[in-house]
Amino acid sequence: MDYKNRKWAECVGIGWRPMIEELIKICKAQDIQIMQVKEKLGGLRFYVYSPSKGVRQLIWAVEKHSYCVCERCGEQGKLREDRNWLKTLCDSCNESDGKRLNNEL
Repeated sequence: MDYKNRKWAECVGIGWRPMIEELIKICKAQDIQIMQVKEKLGGLRFYVYSPSKGVRQLIWAVEKHSYCVCERCGEQGKLREDRNWLKTLCDSCNESDGKRLNNEL
């Protein structure tokens, strides 16, 4: 999929893109309109118009799973609440993010 032409690609990290791509394929196959894709409170949010019960349950499962996947790299991550904003990151990305922020201060 061409992420450069997707507005949602600017709203989430590349670590979540495989999950999003799968949801997009499923929605397109069932002719379900995608309204918005974003990060909110450290997790993925995927909004669609009039999904079937099965698609709605799948979206909820993927959103829940996003709290276990690093948004930046796609490795196993966890919700980081020890910062000014919530973010789901692996240990490595969390550490490099902390170093970058400290260098900016």
